[in-house]
Amino acid sequence: MTHRRVPKYAFHKGTGQARVRINGKDIWLGKYGTPESMERYAKAVADWQQTAVEQPEQVTFGQLAMLYKQHAKKHYRKNGKVTTEYGLVCYALKWMNQVARKVQLAEITPRHLKMAKENMIESGMTRGTVNKFLQRIRRAVKWAVGEELCHASVLVGLQAVPDVKRGRTKAIDHEPVKPVPEAFIEAVEPHVPSGIWGVVQFQLHTGARPGEALILRACDIDMSGDVWIYRPETHKTQHHGKERVICIGPVAQKLLQQFLTTDLNAYLFAPTKGRNRHYRRDSYTNWIRRACERAEVPHWSPNRLRHNFATKARKTFGIEATRVTLGHSSAVTSEIYAERDLEAAQSVVARIG
Repeated sequence: MTHRRVPKYAFHKGTGQARVRINGKDIWLGKYGTPESMERYAKAVADWQQTAVEQPEQVTFGQLAMLYKQHAKKHYRKNGKVTTEYGLVCYALKWMNQVARKVQLAEITPRHLKMAKENMIESGMTRGTVNKFLQRIRRAVKWAVGEELCHASVLVGLQAVPDVKRGRTKAIDHEPVKPVPEAFIEAVEPHVPSGIWGVVQFQLHTGARPGEALILRACDIDMSGDVWIYRPETHKTQHHGKERVICIGPVAQKLLQQFLTTDLNAYLFAPTKGRNRHYRRDSYTNWIRRACERAEVPHWSPNRLRHNFATKARKTFGIEATRVTLGHSSAVTSEIYAERDLEAAQSVVARIG
């Protein structure tokens, strides 16, 4: 069989535009090197692949990066919106592109991934971030194998490259995430709206993630028992088919009373009176950052409030109870947070939430 090369992303010197020639016809993609032109290139090649009778063989890593980013933009979505994973995929591929953009996929070796890894370490990236980027690069090549753009042996070679081990390189480790000191939390109250302060308190008493607290609505809460049960309309592990249940104890219930209205679909913590939209994650984070500056206390991240709740739960009830209330699948993850059973969670939250 005669294999066809993937059409190249080319630079047209006269106009400064990018172009790709498919079946003898030039397709103009816009200004060379821009993300928009690369997306148009990826789409043009994807359309060409669907109509090609023979499978292309000669693909460079740079071409794979464009095609995989197009795939990732469609794949990493939640509620119709592109997730942050897409941007992380793009950034991870950038490091491999630096050392192998023009290398044919069939000729990619462990040496190329090692070079990318060393460059990431030299840039000052933390060990955990480097390892996650390595995983994303391997995932892109795995996708290429599935699309028959390269042989599985290329992926096997990259899988042989070990992740960065603790203490073996210059890569630094993040300090363990600690609870926010109570004084720093209380200091921000005078500098934030009541809705933002409500989110802070709700997190402290339930262990909810920021995103879960921000989308709280009365229609998502079962108030029939002594401990209320909140099932977020969307959550972090939803795409894995897992259910997220957050228990709301007496302290948090009292807090919510001031935000409840007759409109069951309204967001409880909202920036507007109509409550048809909630605070965004970045808006919430920015409010806390500015409040810390005004209060002249060290900046803290809202996600650390889960650590406050987890530490309190573990001190009183142990690691397994902490796992249950935080919605973790294993005790190992809770160990990180705290320095399946719904009944157990309700028992914990009834006393400390």
